[in-house]
Amino acid sequence: MGVDENIIYLEYEARDESAVASATNKTNEKFGFLDAVIAHAATEGAVKPLTEHTYEQFNSVLEINITGVWLPLKHSNPIMTKQKSGSFVVISSGRGVIGVNGLYLLPASTRSVDD
Repeated sequence: MGVDENIIYLEYEARDESAVASATNKTNEKFGFLDAVIAHAATEGAVKPLTEHTYEQFNSVLEINITGVWLPLKHSNPIMTKQKSGSFVVISSGRGVIGVNGLYLLPASTRSVDD
């Protein structure tokens, strides 16, 4: 580990399913297996009163924080099922449990990936 041949650097938009699928497949092709997937996608949205958020802002945060975690799991699951091994680690935010005044969208979305 720590050698460049053991590392693959990929950047993609967490809400773009084809980009997530491509990144997952490129990783599997390079190494021939997937040992683990660590899924974390997070944005807090704007810090402002709840009633000032638009429907579009709310949905954008949900897409990033929920869909952005789900897509890597969806696309790596068939690979791990076929190889009969692998682990998923989902990272969220403590704000899903303990909120902060003015920060409403992050807790609403990250709590959904905690359980």
